[in-house]
Amino acid sequence: MNAYGRLVLVISLLAVHVSTGVAQQTIHIRLAEAYFAHIDIGIGKAERSNGADTLRGTLTRQPDGTWTGEVDAKVSFDQAMGGILAQGCPSQHFEGTQRLHMSGKPVSGFNSKVQSISPPSTRPVEFLLLSVRPAAAPKINGDTNCLSMYTYEDGSQLLPLNDSRWLPEAGYTIGLPRSAVLEYEDKTVDTIGSGGADLPVKTFAGWKVHVERP
Repeated sequence: MNAYGRLVLVISLLAVHVSTGVAQQTIHIRLAEAYFAHIDIGIGKAERSNGADTLRGTLTRQPDGTWTGEVDAKVSFDQAMGGILAQGCPSQHFEGTQRLHMSGKPVSGFNSKVQSISPPSTRPVEFLLLSVRPAAAPKINGDTNCLSMYTYEDGSQLLPLNDSRWLPEAGYTIGLPRSAVLEYEDKTVDTIGSGGADLPVKTFAGWKVHVERP
């Protein structure tokens, strides 16, 4: 082998080493929301109690700085209707699951207008605005005619997650640790314990966030 051939071989080996030797950056997330919601508009009322939403999965950092992956979403709640809303919709328990595409784009910090963050277990060094789209159809037990689910332009539907920030054009912000684990709570809204007794909507919702960065 001449000198040129040896040079080409060395460059090829170096390229293989670089392409396979750089580990992908990943994060493992677990988001869990507990909530209660009661709406009373006089001629109709609706209530969801014992509400529990979870999203769990792994995201991988892309060359453009965004993060993408798939997560498993689950919902569980008791629903009761009254007045005109109760027609054909008895009180019942719902459970559902759905596989979702999730993407995250870097942002400067938490959204203080809609998030109240408890002291985190460690200081976040990055922040992501998360969004989702269906990767598969939702699977729900119970009468889906008594549920309202967001429908995309392609006809796919989103599991009835309680937090409206999972809808398009919104997004949910999380913090990322430099390494290891970051945990905190996000008290999204509380009109029950903060002087909201006279409001037609009474609700409480809070997230527990767990982000692991190997």
